[in-house]
Amino acid sequence: MKSNRTIPSDKGRLPQRVLESPVFCRMMVVAAVLVVYGQCLAFGLVHFDDYGFVQWGIPLLKLTNIPAFFSHTVFWVLGSRFTYSDVYYRPLQNVVYALCNIVAAGSPGVYHLTGLLLHLGVSLALFSLLRALKYNVTVSFLFTLLYCIHPLLTEGVVWIGGIGDQLAALFSIISVTFFIKIIADRTITRRKFILIHLFTLAGALFSKEITVGIIPVCLLYFYLVRKRERKALPKAGDRVGLALPLFAGWAGVCILWFAAYRHAAGHDEHGLTGAVLKSIVANGLLIFEYIEKIFIPYRLSPVPARSDAHFILGAIIALLLFMVAVVKKRYSTIALFGLFWFFIFLLPALIQLNPAEPFYAFEHRLYLPLPGMLIFLAELAGGNRINIRKPVIKYCFAFVALMLMATTLIYERSYAGAVPFFSRAIAYSPQSSLAYKNYAEVMTDEKKYAEAVEAYKMSFRYEADAQTSGKIADIYMKDMNDAPDAVIWFDKTLGIDSSLVPAAVGIADAYLNGVHDTAKASFWYEKTLALDSANTFALTALGVISLKSGDTAAGRTRLIKLLRTDVRNLAAMKWLAISFFNKGKIVAAIGYLNRAFSISPGDVEIQRNLMICYYKTGDVANTRKFAELYSKGGNFVPDEIILYLKRSEGVQNANR
Repeated sequence: MKSNRTIPSDKGRLPQRVLESPVFCRMMVVAAVLVVYGQCLAFGLVHFDDYGFVQWGIPLLKLTNIPAFFSHTVFWVLGSRFTYSDVYYRPLQNVVYALCNIVAAGSPGVYHLTGLLLHLGVSLALFSLLRALKYNVTVSFLFTLLYCIHPLLTEGVVWIGGIGDQLAALFSIISVTFFIKIIADRTITRRKFILIHLFTLAGALFSKEITVGIIPVCLLYFYLVRKRERKALPKAGDRVGLALPLFAGWAGVCILWFAAYRHAAGHDEHGLTGAVLKSIVANGLLIFEYIEKIFIPYRLSPVPARSDAHFILGAIIALLLFMVAVVKKRYSTIALFGLFWFFIFLLPALIQLNPAEPFYAFEHRLYLPLPGMLIFLAELAGGNRINIRKPVIKYCFAFVALMLMATTLIYERSYAGAVPFFSRAIAYSPQSSLAYKNYAEVMTDEKKYAEAVEAYKMSFRYEADAQTSGKIADIYMKDMNDAPDAVIWFDKTLGIDSSLVPAAVGIADAYLNGVHDTAKASFWYEKTLALDSANTFALTALGVISLKSGDTAAGRTRLIKLLRTDVRNLAAMKWLAISFFNKGKIVAAIGYLNRAFSISPGDVEIQRNLMICYYKTGDVANTRKFAELYSKGGNFVPDEIILYLKRSEGVQNANR
């Protein structure tokens, strides 16, 4: 294989140019990042994981909890509000969040600033990696610039949840860079490089799981790319002296990480091994989707569904790249190294435990693999043979860079807030049920219930799950007062999962309070009790229905029995009091009302009913007591009771 590494330097034949200055090139990279991503400092939250970390995580994101970060999965900091399964072990991500939380708790700006600074660090680390791979300053700068301004990385930089990818990329690039220095160095400083390599390997693993690919990447570099240096080691002792600390260090770091991961995430009962092949079959073609977006970034979406992916154009681009490599004989060892980097870090991101479920080809997953593709492209373009002085190359590169910057600046604004974020996601991935679902939650928070229902319906169209249909029914019933539509969607929910107690209660409540069909309400409350015999809401409702229908004995029996197990059930106490009051048993009614009052003394309905009951029994003191309590809330005391209290007061004064 031919390599582009040993190209004669044109030093002495060219005037010194600024693009040949490493310091100036690094400054240009910094400037490009600030120009492209500076506006993100004013962005808010998109309500896609970030709200949980920035707002819900405030109590637990503290430096004193750093040991806990290493013994829990990443969403542990959200507390009890996070109820989904979590297998992501990324403690260093939470360490960074904790630092942001200390600086400005609840402020998105400090998180965006952190993302911006990390992107600067990753870009500068990539420049150093390219230099370690023997690319000259100009070529290293050009491909680093393409990386730092590429719109496909916008999610990794601007989205607060992308900080884990940034940490993983930073540590991975540094780790591989120092591995290259280990192979090239024969002096005592090799020990220092080994320590840095192992330390950054650990940092990468504790940032994101896929960085375990660093080890095969390093092995490939050692055995494929640096053959000359490997053969130059004259003594077996030197080879052992290099391999022993590296393999021992790799084993130690991996064992430490795996033990911590198993302790935090537990064991997957379904097993990951069996899902790998199915995931590759189900999601493998998404590689072409990613390739298309690298070269033609026009369909960028924050929540891209697998069902919206395009494969043909990406496959054509991949074929063209292969043909160029073969025709131009650019399939060097460095090119293979770059392709291996791209695939080894991308393929694990395509694995899911249940490949039959919806899958989303998130763009932040390209943050670490993209340097490998850029290394491959650098080789394909000629490596150090690239002559930026040629007008065609210079103007073509300038055009590509400007187009990428403009695209990034425009696309970046989609991350300014929740509405533009999900609007963009829906527009460019119209079958993304997750995008519709999250947009509906945002609309619900803003009390735009009609828009929320329509978004939930679109989500249900592409992923018919009981959770979504249940939320539609709840909005119709509780927020839009539309009981007939609530019945329809509760019925769909039970059609998906007939064991859902909340749906059975919901449809019964809709029939009772909305449709006013007592018979169907009773039927569904009985169905609820068949699912959950101790459901207090259904027991209370059936007792009340019996009382209202005139079956006093059955109603009282249900409610009294319920109070034996649920002694704080206010509804049962109130309705028992009403039933006894209606039958003229005022004392019994007062007994239940006083029990209710001891539990909820601020309940104006209880205050009012006690006032009336004591008035009926002629208890002046207690009538006055509850009349005063009732009137303090601005409630109107009946004239009859006011006159009664005045007469009673007059009699008392006369007796004195």
